[in-house]
Amino acid sequence: ASPEPVLRDLSFTINDGTDPIKGATVTIGSKTGTTGDAGGCTIKDVEEGSVSVEVSATGYTTKTETITVDSTHTSFTISLTAA
Repeated sequence: ASPEPVLRDLSFTINDGTDPIKGATVTIGSKTGTTGDAGGCTIKDVEEGSVSVEVSATGYTTKTETITVDSTHTSFTISLTAA
């Protein structure tokens, strides 16, 4: 039997390089989160390994990044560029 996947809760901070972006959408597969005033959100139960993250916000260019999720990598900061 294959081992159960290890799931992690990930925290994201989305900014424009300086200031947090409120209302950005962070998507991993079928899971999404929306950032609050401080530009942060949490996406729960993401499998460990290499994961594709899409971040979009009104007025910014949508960005897709590949992140590596493991026991020491559960917090990520992604910067968007104004469209």
